Amino acid sequence: MGNRMNIQIQPRMDTSFLFRGSNMGLGNANMNMSSILGDYSSIKNGSYAKLMRAYYDKDSKGISKNLVQNPDFKKDVDPKATVKKEYANIVKTADGLKKSADKLLDKSLYEKKEITTTNKDGSKTTKTDYDKDAIYGALKGYVNHFNQMKDATAKAQDRNVTQRVDNLDKQTSLNQKKLKEIGITYGEDGKLSINREEFDKADVSKVERLFKDNGSYGYQSSARAGLVSYAADHVVSSGSIYGANGLQNNYNIGNLFNGYF
Repeated sequence: MGNRMNIQIQPRMDTSFLFRGSNMGLGNANMNMSSILGDYSSIKNGSYAKLMRAYYDKDSKGISKNLVQNPDFKKDVDPKATVKKEYANIVKTADGLKKSADKLLDKSLYEKKEITTTNKDGSKTTKTDYDKDAIYGALKGYVNHFNQMKDATAKAQDRNVTQRVDNLDKQTSLNQKKLKEIGITYGEDGKLSINREEFDKADVSKVERLFKDNGSYGYQSSARAGLVSYAADHVVSSGSIYGANGLQNNYNIGNLFNGYF
């Protein structure tokens, strides 16, 4: 019989990408070839483009009609406006956290003052001491704003925002033992909680070292919260978000398809 002749078919360069990765064995060559050529034909004659335009056809509000047909979709909700609102809320909560951290950085908070207390018998006692009610209030405000920001950023996709929140989490985790000493617990859910009884047992000097000084946890928290706010505000201003792959994505995906066809 002699050696069999191997015949290699080189496809045209302008359509070769359609055949990459295809199994061209004798058993299924005809089926695969028909499928590939059928797909190519639909692209070439424009039917695929018409299909994509129909799928992403928009109503007067610029919302895909295909999406509107979904019973779970609310037509009155503008996707772009929804995303902007979410990131605007991140800006608001991050700014709140920064203000709370800055309040704990204020040296006057740790100055001893004349504190007057009312005894059980109605008499009053005045002594010079730390205003622990004010310090506890400032710490509680910090905890509340920290948790609010974590809730606001839970579903954030922008890479710059998530990285800055992660940095704050790492910093908090590194200081969780010191936070515990003043009555603040860093939970497994990434949020903080504060216990008044544990705080009252703590030395105020520990709060000062943790929040007041330059380079302290409180100082870094203020700076990182400011960075979160800045990154989120950039998203609101630019009208774009970063996806899981780190690339910038437009809100309205339908625009991408219309741009190609």
